[in-house]
Amino acid sequence: MLICLKRNLSIMRLIGYLSVILLLACQNQQTQNSQAVKTQVKEEIATEGNTKLFYFYKPDKTRQNSSYIIAIDPHGNGKSACLKFKEIAGQIGAISIGLNNVENNVPEYQNKIKKAIQEVKQKFNTHNNPVLIAGFSGGARMAYSYAMQNNINAVIMCGAGVGNQIPVASAFRMACISGYKDFNFIEQYYSPYSNILEKKNYIALHFDGIHEWPPEKLLQQASNFVLNEGNSESYIGTSPIIQSREFLVSSKYMDAFKILELNYKTCSPEQVGEYKVAIGQLLQNDIFKEYIGHFENILMDEQSRNRAYMQSLIQKDFIWWKAEKQTIEKKMNDADNELLANSYYRTKAFLGVLLFSKTNSSVRSKQLNEAKKYLKIYSLFEPENPDVYYLQALYELNTGKKKNIVDNLKKAIGLGFSDYKKMRNDFPEEIVKEILH
Repeated sequence: MLICLKRNLSIMRLIGYLSVILLLACQNQQTQNSQAVKTQVKEEIATEGNTKLFYFYKPDKTRQNSSYIIAIDPHGNGKSACLKFKEIAGQIGAISIGLNNVENNVPEYQNKIKKAIQEVKQKFNTHNNPVLIAGFSGGARMAYSYAMQNNINAVIMCGAGVGNQIPVASAFRMACISGYKDFNFIEQYYSPYSNILEKKNYIALHFDGIHEWPPEKLLQQASNFVLNEGNSESYIGTSPIIQSREFLVSSKYMDAFKILELNYKTCSPEQVGEYKVAIGQLLQNDIFKEYIGHFENILMDEQSRNRAYMQSLIQKDFIWWKAEKQTIEKKMNDADNELLANSYYRTKAFLGVLLFSKTNSSVRSKQLNEAKKYLKIYSLFEPENPDVYYLQALYELNTGKKKNIVDNLKKAIGLGFSDYKKMRNDFPEEIVKEILH
């Protein structure tokens, strides 16, 4: 147990060196206590001229002291963010609000969030209702930052975390969610043997996925946790303790721990002892201890590997990286070692983030030789990423090849690029008109 504690602390210390790069990346079942009700779009609020501040869903039935769920998408897609919490809002009688004017790189996002909350309270003539603020990736970072400086009841961070900067018990309740293949997973991970187990206002939940909004089930669990909407007394069917034992038998070791942790942190005072015993038994299980030790060794190796790749990106050429990509993908597809495969998924995603950072910086600073090298490696690793072609177009702008600019911008748009404000700032008006008209 002591070994795992020390290892976990070491892992947390390693998070710091990635913070700037991961910030760039962000830039680019318990039963509910209330009956589920049908939800539908009620209205779109438009203020500040023609700018829609937010979308919201209001259930047909809400509580007198309904919670507000403020959701932030990193690209300012308020409708999409609002939809993520639609069913949850209906089940607990809350109101889900997705912000349209808050996204990555938006200045004064704190004021914009505050104004949106004020507009919501004025709209529904309520002022003391609980506020849950949630977000994905860069949206999660903004949500957490806002909560740290304002009076917020609860926070959900998806696809981003705070490392060991867990809020104190008197601050707010918080849940983090990330996929096992998410390059930001390390920001949320903590050892089952750490003292975070006793921080009952905080939990991290995980799923088999990449850097993406989590499944609805986990959003429900997280919402219930931070809003105190459910506890282990409300389960139907097999008890969480029995489910944990079943997970252990089927080698789903992290699931075995998380279901106990979630219920331990939400159960009634009468059940605390029961869950403490169950968790203690799990932590003393030799197979479980071995698994966690192996898991944390892989995380440590992953951080060392990522640091080495940061240097290799500067030192190695395209031929080396082409061979290295094959090695990485072979590890990713190792069906016999899921932990290692997930680790290499995270590394490949990390490289995508790193390549965006290096390419963007070199292109914009007109270091064309470096930019050419990074663009070639970037397109090798992420051939379907619209940013590759957008940055290629920006590179071509410095070479004066108009046809290449237009072709690459069209490819970027075809792959999902939609930040036309950014495009207008980066390219001459005549090129933008040719692309958009």
